[in-house]
Amino acid sequence: MKNLYVDDFSHTVQISKLSIGLNVSEAGVIKEIEPNQFVRVKSIEGNSVIKLENTVGDGILLSEGETEYFFIDCHIELVSGSVNIMY
Repeated sequence: MKNLYVDDFSHTVQISKLSIGLNVSEAGVIKEIEPNQFVRVKSIEGNSVIKLENTVGDGILLSEGETEYFFIDCHIELVSGSVNIMY
C-alpha cells in the first residue's frame, strides 16, 4: 500500500477512522458516503458487485464475507448484492 503514515520509528502504520457502518442492499449510487476518503467494503448475504459512479466496466466482484479497503474519489455504486461500508 502506498501513502501509509510512517511513525517515529520508521514503521508504516495503516490509519483508519472508526465509524458507523452503512448496510446497502438496493442497487444504485450510494450518496450517503462522501468521496475523497478511505472506506472498508464488506460483502454480506452473497456476492456483491460495486464500482465508482459513472465509470465504464462491470465493477469489482466481492465474494460473500470478503472485505476490501478503497480510497474513493467519487461516489460508490452498488451494482448487485448487499454490502456493509465503514466510512
